Amino acid sequence: GKPSLYRKAVIQDDYNTSIHGSLRPCNLELLTETNLIVAAGDHIVVQNDLEINGSVDVLNDGELLMIENSGLVKGDGEIRIHRSSSELYPLDYTYWSSPVESAELASTFTDSNPNHFYSFSAPLYSDENSDGRDDNGDAWVGENGNMIPGRGYAILAPETLPTDKRQKVVFNGKPNNGLIEIPIMLQGSQNSEEDWNLIGNPYPCTLNAEALVNDQINAGLLSGALYFWTHNTPLEFDEDSGQKQYSSSDYAIYTIGLGGIQANSGGPTPDGNIAVSQGFFVEAIKEGTLRFANEMRRVGLASHFFKPPRDKVTKSEKKIWLNLT
Repeated sequence: GKPSLYRKAVIQDDYNTSIHGSLRPCNLELLTETNLIVAAGDHIVVQNDLEINGSVDVLNDGELLMIENSGLVKGDGEIRIHRSSSELYPLDYTYWSSPVESAELASTFTDSNPNHFYSFSAPLYSDENSDGRDDNGDAWVGENGNMIPGRGYAILAPETLPTDKRQKVVFNGKPNNGLIEIPIMLQGSQNSEEDWNLIGNPYPCTLNAEALVNDQINAGLLSGALYFWTHNTPLEFDEDSGQKQYSSSDYAIYTIGLGGIQANSGGPTPDGNIAVSQGFFVEAIKEGTLRFANEMRRVGLASHFFKPPRDKVTKSEKKIWLNLT
């Protein structure tokens, strides 16, 4: 019969979802010397196990979802998750995360300067003067080696951008599945109020923000607001630090139970659907362990990948927006 969540599918020949449609089998096996392409807007949903002996290409805006946390990814084939950033400009940073195990930073972001790969350390962040910036300038920690699933990374745009100004990245490896845990930390300074943690979607499909924060294990760990970096504002010289600084007003915010607001500088409004390989900031209430699980995964939902294009449209709306911090 036709593949379903109650029947196994065995792919014996090349399969492209743009031609044959999305698949939802119980188990999926891809035979040797075959290629499975998951096109943009399409998806593969597997109830249990995924066995790849050929090659899989999940194209940008395509999705791969596994339902059971105990589902296995087997075989000696190759799985490639293709992602394309939104429009970039020189000195732009994008917050990324890895949808696969053991993605190596330098070989994944080959066009970016390896001296500008960063993670964010909450314990090192201190803001005693409440200016929204790290007093010591050491909270952004240089990174190399493999990306940790669930952690967010700030990656500098390539010095030479393609004609479409989008950085194209391929994550090569075993896709993340099931339970993934990362530590959530508080700041070292007791006088600062924000306990920022840079995390990211660890799955090769959309992550639901409401399900993540409201998860029974995660309850009471995060404040309920997610911050997505857009960088619409050019670098500005800061007289106090003597350096050029980015603007904190370039964060779009999604608040659990209330919805999203766009950044003050414009761009799309987050809707709670976190795109594949999207990194973002959260604020900790207490130290603990944040859990990602398959119940939080979704497919077939349009999601923005921040940073967004800089197409600004002036709209006249009779509204007043109040952002309360």
